[in-house]
Amino acid sequence: MIDTHSHLFVEEFDEDLPAVIERARDSGVSKVFMPNIDDTTMEAMLNVCTAYKGYCFPMIGFHPTSRSEERRVG
Repeated sequence: MIDTHSHLFVEEFDEDLPAVIERARDSGVSKVFMPNIDDTTMEAMLNVCTAYKGYCFPMIGFHPTSRSEERRVG
């Protein structure tokens, strides 16, 4: 099983991220794809992906709800 959209890098997981990862693995999750939300979450997302290399994978972009009118193209 692959988790295709998880924000394990947000502060709600700061205290128990290792336990969350362990439960996911124990439940059969083999990969976690993590989209960043905006430019403020990039570093945290990449840090988690580095810490769990080969298990957590970054998806870099802007979440639609985090885009301002100034950033919209076209």
